[in-house]
Amino acid sequence: MNQVSTTSIRTEAHLATYKQVRAIQRGFEVLLALNANGPLSIAAISLKTGINRTTLYRIVETLEALGYVCRSNIDETVRLTENVRRLSEGYDDGELLARAASSCLMLLLAETGWPSSVATRRHEDMIIRETTHGRAEVFVRDTTVGTKSPMLSTAMGRSYLSFCDDSERQEILTRIANSNSLEAPLAQNKRYVSTIIDETRNAGFGLSFSQAYPTLGAVALPVRSQGHVVGSVNIVFLKAFVGRRVAIEKFTPQLTKAVATIERNLEELRHAAS
Repeated sequence: MNQVSTTSIRTEAHLATYKQVRAIQRGFEVLLALNANGPLSIAAISLKTGINRTTLYRIVETLEALGYVCRSNIDETVRLTENVRRLSEGYDDGELLARAASSCLMLLLAETGWPSSVATRRHEDMIIRETTHGRAEVFVRDTTVGTKSPMLSTAMGRSYLSFCDDSERQEILTRIANSNSLEAPLAQNKRYVSTIIDETRNAGFGLSFSQAYPTLGAVALPVRSQGHVVGSVNIVFLKAFVGRRVAIEKFTPQLTKAVATIERNLEELRHAAS
C-alpha cells in the first residue's frame, strides 16, 4: 500500500511543476465541439467553447493546416476531416482495461508478494496490457506490456477461453488449430479442449501448474464488462515456493476481490468517456 501511495504522490508532484499549455487545451475544445455537434460556424464554435472569435480563427487555421479540420466552400462552416481518426488508432479497450487495473495490480503485489498481469485477447493469443512483473522483488518471468501469452496452456488464456461467448471460443480454437503454434495440436484435440474448459468452468478460475512454463504456476480470473469477457487477470508464482492448494485457497479470493474492483473501475471509465 505504501508503494502505491508514494508513487501516486510522486507522480502528482511531478505533474504539478508544469503549467498547462492553454493553446493545446483550446485546440482540443474546438475538436470536441465539432465532434459533439457536427459542422459549426466560427460564431457557433465560440458560443460552444467560450473562445473569442479572433483566437478561434487562429486555432481553426492551425488545425486546418494540420489536416484535422476543413472549412466548407459553401457556407464556411468548420468540420472535422477523416484525419481525426488517427488520434484514436493507438487506443483501444485494452488501454482502458489497463487503466482500470493498474492500482489493483499494485495492491495484489503488496498483498501477495507475487506479480500479476492483466491481458486482453488478440487473435489466438492473450496480450499483456499491464503488469507488476518489473516491480516484484522476486524475478519470476520476463514479462512486459505487449508480451504474448498462449491461450490453452496458461491460466490467463484458459480463464478467458472458458468464460467467453461460445462463438468467440470457437473462433479462437479454429485460429489456433490452423496456426503454426505449438498449441495447434492441443486445439485439434477436442477431448483435451473439452476437459480444460469443463475443469476451468467448474473451478471458476483458470489454473496452470506445469504446462507452458515448467517452473511457474498461475491462477487467473476473467474480467467482464457489459455482460462479456474482455480480459483476464492472473497471479504468477514459483512452484518451488507456492503449492497448488495454497495458490487456490489464498490467491483466488484476492483475485476475486481485485477483479470486482477492476470491473467497477472499467465501467466508471466507460461512463466518463461516453
